Amino acid sequence: MSVLAGLPVEVRILGPVQVIVEDRTVDLGPPKRRLLLALLALECGSAVPLDRLIDLCWERPPSSARGVVFAHMSRLRKALAGAARHGVEVVSNGSAYTLRADPSAVDARRFRQLVTDAAAVDDAATRARMLGAALDLWRGQPLEGLALGAAAQRLCVGLDELRLAATEDRIAADLAAGAHHRLVPELSDLVARHPLREPLAGHLMLALYRAGNQTGALETYRRIRTDLADRLGLDPGPALTGLHQAILRRDPSLDLTARGDTTTRPVPAQLPPAPAGFSGRRAAIADLDRISADAAGGPGLVAVWGAPGVGKTTLALHWAHRAADRYPDGQLHVDLRGFGPDATPMAAAEALRGFLDAFGVAPQAVPAGLTARTGLYRSLLAGRRVLVILDNAAASDQVRPLLPASPGSFVVVTSRNKLTGLVAVDGARPVALARPDATDARQMLAARVGVDTLREAPRAASEVVAACARLPLAIGIAAARLAVDPDLSLPALARELETERTRLDVLDGGEPATRLRAVFSWSYRRLDDDAARVFRLMSLYPGAVVTLPAAASLAGYPVERTRAALAGLTGAHLVEGHGPERYSCHDLLRAYGAELAEQTDPADERAAACRRLYEHQLHSAFAADRLLNPGREPIAPAPAGTGVTPADFATTADALAWFGLETPALLRSLRTAGDDRFTFELAWTLADVLEWQGRWLDLAGCAALALAALRRLGDRTEQARTLRIVAQAYLRLGRYADAETRMREALDVSVELGDVVGVAHAHHSTVMLLSEQGRHADALPHAREALRRYRAVGHRLGQGRALNAIAWCTAVLGDHRAAIDLCEEALAAARESEDQYGEAAIWDTLGFAHQHLGDLHRAIEAGERALATYVRIEDRFNEAHVLAHLGDVRARLGEHDRARAAWETSAAILDRLDPAGARRVHARLRADVARPGGQVA
Repeated sequence: MSVLAGLPVEVRILGPVQVIVEDRTVDLGPPKRRLLLALLALECGSAVPLDRLIDLCWERPPSSARGVVFAHMSRLRKALAGAARHGVEVVSNGSAYTLRADPSAVDARRFRQLVTDAAAVDDAATRARMLGAALDLWRGQPLEGLALGAAAQRLCVGLDELRLAATEDRIAADLAAGAHHRLVPELSDLVARHPLREPLAGHLMLALYRAGNQTGALETYRRIRTDLADRLGLDPGPALTGLHQAILRRDPSLDLTARGDTTTRPVPAQLPPAPAGFSGRRAAIADLDRISADAAGGPGLVAVWGAPGVGKTTLALHWAHRAADRYPDGQLHVDLRGFGPDATPMAAAEALRGFLDAFGVAPQAVPAGLTARTGLYRSLLAGRRVLVILDNAAASDQVRPLLPASPGSFVVVTSRNKLTGLVAVDGARPVALARPDATDARQMLAARVGVDTLREAPRAASEVVAACARLPLAIGIAAARLAVDPDLSLPALARELETERTRLDVLDGGEPATRLRAVFSWSYRRLDDDAARVFRLMSLYPGAVVTLPAAASLAGYPVERTRAALAGLTGAHLVEGHGPERYSCHDLLRAYGAELAEQTDPADERAAACRRLYEHQLHSAFAADRLLNPGREPIAPAPAGTGVTPADFATTADALAWFGLETPALLRSLRTAGDDRFTFELAWTLADVLEWQGRWLDLAGCAALALAALRRLGDRTEQARTLRIVAQAYLRLGRYADAETRMREALDVSVELGDVVGVAHAHHSTVMLLSEQGRHADALPHAREALRRYRAVGHRLGQGRALNAIAWCTAVLGDHRAAIDLCEEALAAARESEDQYGEAAIWDTLGFAHQHLGDLHRAIEAGERALATYVRIEDRFNEAHVLAHLGDVRARLGEHDRARAAWETSAAILDRLDPAGARRVHARLRADVARPGGQVA
């Protein structure tokens, strides 16, 4: 039995790969099988995908690789039968393999755990012994004796790096325990084998210096400086340079007696008080806990960034107080003043002076230069476990001199900026702090004002949280107002916050740190001119999320210039990214941007920005509509002006997605633009999409606005078009009399103008109106008249739709075979005119006709073709009606489960779009439940 692991099974990979079961070595078989076991052991307890195992085993996997792995794994399981009795076994889920075992049974995992445990020990001698025990687990090179490809070699290099780092940590602990004389020979050998390893050189310099050999220490520095310059073209880092300077001046802090044991060192406790009323942020706290635990064997660094007022400092301090006992050698804190009333961030040298003061370094012993000061600071932290909070940082360069160089300590940096350099260069782990969700935001308010207050006025509480944009600082200010004014109730505060323009006045805490305008301004004033202008003008956008082309149009900038400005805004967390080329800011920042726009940008410039935006919206919508419905009669908007960037659509899916996201903003612009020509053109462009989305009230409203605009313009031709749209909306809303009035008016205008196509359109629209009311015999003459007029002018799209209208009425009236013949002719016209919408309607008619002829399989085929088109163009209304027809046919075929599924989907759509149609489908569902076998009459 293994004395070291304390378990009956050991899996050894830190040297030749072995498995020891009750002191007996297991025969694992050939090298490839041992390599597979080692790869699983490296990720003990985690599933390793088969493809990853293959990539790690072969540089160029053979075609038989999967079979080879399967065979090896089968034999490996047999070889480990004895280990399986003790819970160590290889398991598979079909696409991945896992070594299931206590992690301490694997020497590499045991090694990591011992290193982590040692880092938590304060006494230097004990820590050195624990690290020595961890290093004793190594029996040679990892996976020794196995032929490794490049990928597997990289894993071994990582293990070797951990071994060397643990060796450095053990030596640092021995140095702290006073073993410098004994360490000189070992360090001399290590430095000779790793001549570019700065921590080893630093340890040797310190050991030589403490042993009385200052000359040897300085010669060691000279050698590594020369080697670094000759081989890499680099200078020694600040830690080694600082140590060199300290040795030159015989700095007392280097003496063992000056440093003392960790139990006699000053223990700084600089954390400000823990934030009162902290609530939520469970995920972020868990992230910090996990990152700090992962970093236990080395210097740890996390960067917390987020928008102004999102609670970065509050989170960092709350977590720091929870974690303080894990860092017994002290807690350091500094506000780096990256953002605040003082426009000048704190210099790193000033922050270092404060830290050195906290460690009891006499003022006269503090070096003057930043490099030497950093070196002394890092020397003091060597061998210690210290928590360092670097709050409110401006940039990565400000932070770097304040980072420890040795294991044990942990640094939390907070900033409004994304410190990507700290992540890329210094290995910081990012924690992006977003605004809390509505539930957590309510909990934050409850923590400040009391649960009972929220329970008494739950709606007002939700309104206050929403008005505060779920921003923790704003919620705190609102709670403070309630606390200091006993006459102010939560509902009264909610009413004060209703008006967006005055919201920032209500949320003014009276001090710089609690004035939202001031807090936001500290980030705004750091922006370059382009980013600042884009931020201001984004407040003019009538929607929550702004696309890159829309922002470019508002600013009148080229796309790449706008992209750069938005990158600056997202980096400063004044704007949030929402996927590719979509951006937003919360309501309070939006209100702040609107105030700045009014103060900074003249009225004519703001009006010009809005004009460019309207043109962007119109031309983008027009392009999307043409892509979705190429056969539709187009309007002819004037060319886009200078500085306007329309959206670009590669596919119909892109166009539909854009409409799905942008329709609310388009409707707001249509209602507020005050430009008659724009109002009509955008309403016309939106008509089909609004119909497909089933937004009948919006369709009626914007068509009515367009009609009023056209009457002011005196444009009779377009009035006829728009009257038909209004009639269509009224039809879907069940306002049949109003629909008929508008349709007759459209017909009269077209006759008056001699517009043959307009007259045909009016007759065709009348067919839909009468058919919806079940008046198919009355509708048929209108369909035939529409076809006659379309043929007179060669209007193929109209011919296809009129033929389908005749076919539908004919089918409903009982002549199904004639309807099928008419549909065949209609399909030819629809395909010729690329009318996918019309083609879908024809397939629906064919499905109906085949169903009533008893040809149910052809009915299904036709219905599925219609459904596919409606789904593709997101016409939910017609999608629902086709699903209802398909449900009927499937029920007749005895496919009751599929019939119910179709009806249920149809009913779910129609509940929102067509209540009368929904009632008919729900009746089918009830009948299906009530009848034996689920048959439908």
